[in-house]
Amino acid sequence: MNTTEIDPGELAVAPAVIAKWQGILDLVAQVIQVPAALITKAEPGSLRVFVSSHSSGNPYGRGESPQSCGSYCHTVLATRRPLVVANALTDPHWHGSPNAQQGMISYMGYPLRWPNDHLFGTMCILDSQEHAYAPAHQQLLEQFRDVVEQDLQQLYTSRQREEDDAAMMQQIIITEKMATVGRLVTGIAHELNTPLGNIVLCASTLADRLGEISTQAASRKLTQGGLKHLLEEGRDACQMIERNSARAGDLIASFKQIAVDQDAQERRLFKLEETVRNITTAMGPMLRREHVELAVDIQPGLTMNSYPGHVEQVLAKLIDNSVTHAFVGREIRRITISAAMDGDMVQLIYEDNGCGIAPDVLPRVFDPFFTTRVGGGSQGLGLAIVLNVVQAILHGTVRLESTPEAGVRFTFRLPLNPLAR
Repeated sequence: MNTTEIDPGELAVAPAVIAKWQGILDLVAQVIQVPAALITKAEPGSLRVFVSSHSSGNPYGRGESPQSCGSYCHTVLATRRPLVVANALTDPHWHGSPNAQQGMISYMGYPLRWPNDHLFGTMCILDSQEHAYAPAHQQLLEQFRDVVEQDLQQLYTSRQREEDDAAMMQQIIITEKMATVGRLVTGIAHELNTPLGNIVLCASTLADRLGEISTQAASRKLTQGGLKHLLEEGRDACQMIERNSARAGDLIASFKQIAVDQDAQERRLFKLEETVRNITTAMGPMLRREHVELAVDIQPGLTMNSYPGHVEQVLAKLIDNSVTHAFVGREIRRITISAAMDGDMVQLIYEDNGCGIAPDVLPRVFDPFFTTRVGGGSQGLGLAIVLNVVQAILHGTVRLESTPEAGVRFTFRLPLNPLAR
């Protein structure tokens, strides 16, 4: 997997790290006996003091754009090399520069780099007197420079890891979405066998009876009673064909809407009751096979401007999770899905009466790859995906409550319109 490219300009240094750098600069200024030790930060079109030593005679405050050290530091950034100036007043290159004219005549500075070789800024010391910096001074500043760059590397790689994890989770969501659709296809295909088989049987039987009646009519053996019996059989067959066609049509319509929502994943207006009915209809074969009773209680007319495909994905994961984990060895198996408006939010509740979750396991169930069925084919991604979808896409929250042997209760708070919040 390719790592994500990070823009260092978007990274913020934590207060604890800044405090650590402050201690370093204070120590450097004390050991080398200079009035100013600085860490500067390069920003578009400017250079500012990021951390400044608390030393006597230091004219630089944090956040300032220093003039007297600017030329020195700009040279370090431009050349990407260390710079040592013992006395700018006697150095032909620096004589007459703003640095010398404004009092800071000696300087030693090093560039600070991010892991991707972009420049953070400089680490430097300045003095208003001539200062021939000894090799030990240079080594000391180099050691502290390395410490600061290690902190920058940790900050960079930590953000990179977060971005990579987010990208991986998004890919997992997509993969799991397709797997969910695949399971629904299998379930619906199996469920369609019954109504389609009944339609074929009725149509075939009706055709045979029409053939018999046609033969009787041709041989003048058709009686009024026989014709009446045929009409009754034909009416019953048509009614059965109509019922089974409606059943097949409902299954296909539910799956078609789910497939469209899962493929497009677009925000649109939808009635929550219809979305819940679509997913429960599509998962009906699995629920019936596992003898699970499903009750749905959605506030009539509850309309959301959100992502129905992701709502379906969340519910499909929860139903699959209950069937896989909650009902082993239980005779009475029940799932309840309810929802009602609460201001500009929807409170969606998912409950089952399964085995529940142990208290020591409960804090970890949303962690990626956590499963209580190691080696049992479970990847431990179901609830991690639920949490990611709810927070990152639906902009909602989820609270899980569970007591061993008393089932689970997921309470979701979802905005009616995520983009309006």
